Amino acid sequence: MAEPTDFEIMLHVQGRMPQAFAMLQQRYQSRLFTLARSLGCSVQDSGQVVQRVWTFVWKNAEHFDLERERSVALWLYELTAYYAQTQLANRRLRWQEWLVGTLALVMVFSLGLLGVSFYPRLRQWGVTLARAWVGSPDLGVLERTWRQAQDTRVFVLRGVAGDPPWEGLWSPRHRQLLLVGEGIPTPPAGQVYQLWAVFWQGDDLPTQELESGGTFVGDSEYWLSSPFLHGQPERILITREKQPGGIRPGATILWDSALSGDPE
Repeated sequence: MAEPTDFEIMLHVQGRMPQAFAMLQQRYQSRLFTLARSLGCSVQDSGQVVQRVWTFVWKNAEHFDLERERSVALWLYELTAYYAQTQLANRRLRWQEWLVGTLALVMVFSLGLLGVSFYPRLRQWGVTLARAWVGSPDLGVLERTWRQAQDTRVFVLRGVAGDPPWEGLWSPRHRQLLLVGEGIPTPPAGQVYQLWAVFWQGDDLPTQELESGGTFVGDSEYWLSSPFLHGQPERILITREKQPGGIRPGATILWDSALSGDPE
């Protein structure tokens, strides 16, 4: 039996068939990741870019005109290029934020007019100014904001092999998970961590839905997932996968909220 064409798969995706969406991901996952890397994105950023492409495609599949559009592949490549450029721009903006804070420190010590105790306020002024210019998110501020929100749900992800735990803050408003942790080891070369959320769908006969929140490399105390399509997750997993990540979790589960007593 011949493999379905991209247009046939997209037709089923527009009909909200998860199997067709998974088939499209399997066909183009590595290609989109390679494209993002070729445009200058890091391994972690490329994984984020690809995840955002898939989120957009699932939410906006009906906007792809099967009668007028030239190619499904071209559409995916254009989306990847757009999100890659956005990711790179955000990286440059965060670099500007760091630079402004560093310049504030240089000013303090060079001028010798303001005491060292004044530096934290001056640096915060520089960071605030930089964020006003570039709109760069501060995940530390985001953590404090989400912890204060009444609807935030907190998951504790215990390490299966005794690794340091992650704490996951789920924001229903943003449908995103903010991971907070320390001492998380960098994965082996050629591998990445991948976040998964388990959702229950339906009332009479509920079924489990599994969705990826993106990939990361564990070199920071914070990591913000891509937006999820579903609502409230019941379980959070972190696996180790080969780059650029998988469409289903592999056998190597490293952290699991179920180990902390969170309901599955």
